[in-house]
Amino acid sequence: MPLTQIAVNFCEIRRVFLVQFDFGYISLCAQQIFNLMMSIYARESDLFHKALFFSFNGRTVDLKFETDQKYQLEFGMMTVQISGEELLSLMMLMWQKYEDLMQSVVLLSEVRSQPSSYAQ
Repeated sequence: MPLTQIAVNFCEIRRVFLVQFDFGYISLCAQQIFNLMMSIYARESDLFHKALFFSFNGRTVDLKFETDQKYQLEFGMMTVQISGEELLSLMMLMWQKYEDLMQSVVLLSEVRSQPSSYAQ
């Protein structure tokens, strides 16, 4: 059954990100949401970049996914299974609301992927 509502907000009082999947909420601290985004970027960097592009106009321009690939996001003992389209929606929300965090994910991932070279 596809998810109908995905939302991401930051709670100033508790200082956590609240990620909503339909009627369930998951609270993640900044480090946890950052690690989640890093993990998604490592596995789906193309989708990550598509989300940036689509976040500019707020829609996917009727993007059709070639496969019915499912993604599992694991939060301790809870696992959420979402489609590629739903993951794209989550990434778009993150780009729209938390651009600095998302840029940090891209920059750090790119730095880590570069071979380190230094003179001795």
